Amino acid sequence: MIAILMSTYNGERYLREQIDSLLNQTYKDWKLYIRDDGSTDETISIIESYVNDYPDLIVLLKDDLGNLGSARSFMRILSVVDADYYMFCDQDDVWLPNKVKDTINVMYPLDVEYENLPICVFTDLSMCDNNLNIIQDYLVRYLGREPDRINKNSFYRTFVFHSPVFGCTMMINQIAKTLSLPFDFVWHDTWVSMICKRKGIMSYIDKSTILYRRTGVNVSGVKKELSVKDYLLILVDLDRIKKMLSYNLKMMQLLNKLPFQVSYFKYFYWKIAKIFVLFYKSILK
Repeated sequence: MIAILMSTYNGERYLREQIDSLLNQTYKDWKLYIRDDGSTDETISIIESYVNDYPDLIVLLKDDLGNLGSARSFMRILSVVDADYYMFCDQDDVWLPNKVKDTINVMYPLDVEYENLPICVFTDLSMCDNNLNIIQDYLVRYLGREPDRINKNSFYRTFVFHSPVFGCTMMINQIAKTLSLPFDFVWHDTWVSMICKRKGIMSYIDKSTILYRRTGVNVSGVKKELSVKDYLLILVDLDRIKKMLSYNLKMMQLLNKLPFQVSYFKYFYWKIAKIFVLFYKSILK
């Protein structure tokens, strides 16, 4: 059975549309677990109406933890739910009808072949506006995150150059769940995918399976590119350099909480390499 995990927060506007897209999935062996993270609108009422209509499919989890923030809320659900496989689900997207089927069809044979390893299967997605008009199809590829090289690129290159894994596109197995807890990081999807990348198997499905709603964002705002001048200005901006160093030192402290050793040298090597690669690309334009 697949557990679909949804954390909600003031999501009344789009929540029904998302839950309806789950109910319309062609693959039916799943259950939706929802934890609300302190909504003050009609989100809870909407969830309870679906729980009443689909008591065997939808569960509202309740606790006294209050507002945890999105990442910790998702991982709280993961920690209290038991299933064969797990999928993270945002409250305001729309899943295309074959999303679960396409993902489990890749996950299951991998889980049989690599029964003792953490596995993460992920897809591409289509970025949309409020009305689900597609702004950019195959967003992961558009952003240049090399999803088809996920098992070829090094661990450090993958995550320094930005992970191709969006939480709403991923499915993980039971071992991946076990290794991902306890959770103490900033982003739940990055945390889980880093563990699977380093200790297990990653698999990319070259298909867009989600209408990924981004309010008030255009493609140029998502794919940020700096000019040659921008890079040169960074080199003489001491305050910015200090902030960058401080951020990366804090990030290394967080990375040290992973269930394996992380190399400071390799991390900063790829950070510096990234700057030169992006600078070189800016020159070619």
